This record gives sequence, C-alpha cells and structure tokens, in this order.
Amino acid sequence: MAEENYMDRFSNPEEFIRQQILAKGNFSSLDKKEMYRLIRVYNIEFQIHTSGLAYTKKQDMLDALLKKISYRELARYVNVSKQSFCMKFGITDDEFKILVEKGLIHPTNAYMSLKHCGTGDAKWSQWSGYNVYDYFNLSTDEIKSVLQSY
Repeated sequence: MAEENYMDRFSNPEEFIRQQILAKGNFSSLDKKEMYRLIRVYNIEFQIHTSGLAYTKKQDMLDALLKKISYRELARYVNVSKQSFCMKFGITDDEFKILVEKGLIHPTNAYMSLKHCGTGDAKWSQWSGYNVYDYFNLSTDEIKSVLQSY
C-alpha cells in the first residue's frame, strides 16, 4: 500500500496555512504569544479574553491578523516537509537537493531535535521545513525540466 501524502488533503496554500496555524502540533511556529505580538505590531484592534491570552481563541486571533497580513506573509510560520515534495513530484532525496540548490524550493526553517534519548546514545537530528507556496505552485513539468537540464 502506497504511503499517503498528508499534503493531498489541502487544495491550496491558504487552506494548509490556516489549518497548520490553528492545529495543535509542531508544524507551525505561530503560537498565541507571537500572534498577539503581531496584532500589536500591526496596530490591529483586538481584545483578548477577559481571563487572559490562554483563553483567547486562536481562530479569532488569526482572523484579526488576516485583516492586515496576507497568508503569504504568514507562510513563514508554516513548513512543508521534504518527504511531501518527494511524494508529490515522484523525486528522490538527491533530486530534491538539486531543486533546492537551483532555487526552485526554498528552505524556511531548520530544526534540531534529539533522537534515541532513552537508549543512552542520544543523537541529534536536523531537518528543514520548506516553503508552502513552492509546494503548491510548482508544476511537475517545471521539476522535470530542471532535473533534465542538470
């Protein structure tokens, strides 16, 4: 059975960005504190919940931000995995590296995490996230053209 590409659930970058920002997970670096900071920076009228930021709905904060910030600007807080690109375009890791080197796919963030902590030989794992608009806007023909000319 073929592995499912998580990104196939989304029809456009905006849908993915919104879902990732509102989801409780590791694929968005836009938390409530950062959202509130942006609201203040952009001088957006917004009232946090009377009990504090913890009780303020993230969706309300995002909707307020979208009055002055575009999804494209918010894309820097969201990442697409290398695996998703490889699955969508049917390319290998080496071909993916070529596309990054050629500037077709842009890294957005790099992360470090510990692996195998309980075994006594902990190792660092490094991975990068990539631009969501590259994922949705690149075509298979563009990918093939660059790889053929390499």
